Amino acid sequence: MTNFLRANRLRGVPVDNDGNFLGDIRWNANEPTDFLHLKSQAYQARYATTIGDAVTFDAGARYFDATETQQYHEPRGFVAGSKDLIAREFRDQIRSVDGLSFMANATAKVQIAGMTHKFQAGADWYDETSILDSRILRNGVTPLSLSKPVYTVTGRDVARVAVLPFAVTDTRTKRQGGYLQDQISITDALLIVGGVRYDRFDDAVTTATGGRTTASSAYRDGRFTYRGGAIFKPQEQLSLYASWSGSFEPQSAASQNVDAGGPFAPVTGGQIEAGVKSVLLDGRLQANAALYRIIRRNLLQVDPSQPPVNGVDQLRPIGEVTSKGFEFDLSTDLTPDWVLLANYAYNDTKITGTVAGQSLTNAVGDRFANAPRHQLGFWTRYQIAPIGTAIGFGGEYLSSRISLSGQTVQPYMIFDASITKSLGIAELMLRVDNLFDKRYTASGFSAQTGSFPGEPRTLLAELRLRL
Repeated sequence: MTNFLRANRLRGVPVDNDGNFLGDIRWNANEPTDFLHLKSQAYQARYATTIGDAVTFDAGARYFDATETQQYHEPRGFVAGSKDLIAREFRDQIRSVDGLSFMANATAKVQIAGMTHKFQAGADWYDETSILDSRILRNGVTPLSLSKPVYTVTGRDVARVAVLPFAVTDTRTKRQGGYLQDQISITDALLIVGGVRYDRFDDAVTTATGGRTTASSAYRDGRFTYRGGAIFKPQEQLSLYASWSGSFEPQSAASQNVDAGGPFAPVTGGQIEAGVKSVLLDGRLQANAALYRIIRRNLLQVDPSQPPVNGVDQLRPIGEVTSKGFEFDLSTDLTPDWVLLANYAYNDTKITGTVAGQSLTNAVGDRFANAPRHQLGFWTRYQIAPIGTAIGFGGEYLSSRISLSGQTVQPYMIFDASITKSLGIAELMLRVDNLFDKRYTASGFSAQTGSFPGEPRTLLAELRLRL
């Protein structure tokens, strides 16, 4: 695959502390000559077989490599003393990555003590090498006006950065894991599950400039995690379930870079969930609900109070983050031609513990960045059978959030619509996303980089052939 995009290293648009955009949402820190050029390829193979009626086995392998050349201007916040000029730096980078992975799984069903056991076992292995050649021009880069940007095509910064040496970051990532699980059918109405998994990782990051190593770090660890659960069906149309699982996730290898503040301890935690699933009214109504509590420790976050080191944003851990909430969704046939889908989620995410060097000071109890408390969505579709046409309408609502810098990310409600027409051997769909062209914030980042605007009104036409 080859992909060439002009001026497409997109960042946000600066906002005030109330989340209002300070410029046009089409504002872009890139010059017209900036670009991203990606070349990639991937190969994969999979084998699956059955052994008798009780055993299945599958295995797979995947290899990929990609090289992306980047030349772009990165915003660095307002120029000191100005409320309009955005400081920038120019980055000339080559990102090369290649990886190889293998996986295998086996399942066996056996009868033990009058109960059906479904044993599962598997393993996976992953090895990746990522090389970043980067040179960054920070002095003499022309700032860009937020209100009246003037772009050029001179390539002046390209010529100036070419005399700088590349800083080379060599990142090696290795992952190995294996698991065992038993699913036991106690009765036709009761099923329990238990499992164990072991994960190990071995990461290393080396940086060099002009052929001289400037920093090197390595981190390795391994851990067992466990999971369990149960499903109870008091009726054929009703299922009650509960589950618990532990988690162990290494930080990304790039985060272990000493320039980013690494190495850091892995992310650990656990999740408890309970819920109900139902199929009612002869299948015309499906309703599901769930309660959950998720704890994660040692998540990393960019520390906006610290300046970058060699162009790398500084990361700091957040001691403990706890998410509590519930979800509800339903799917129903209001009539034979009219379908409605709806969902609602409540999520209370707070920082509940601290560690030394935490990025947010006095942060216990604060809301977590970009986590809305309320999220609502719906989609309805009406089929006009005599003319082979279907009309759809839906919407999405997200409540207010905060950015990494504590700025408000305003709530929004957007709507979509579509019309689908059958044309015999073909089907034509016309869709409008953000029907009323709402100007909204999709997510917040930092005061320096700004918030990311949502997509404006977008028209899509799709023709599908039935062969």
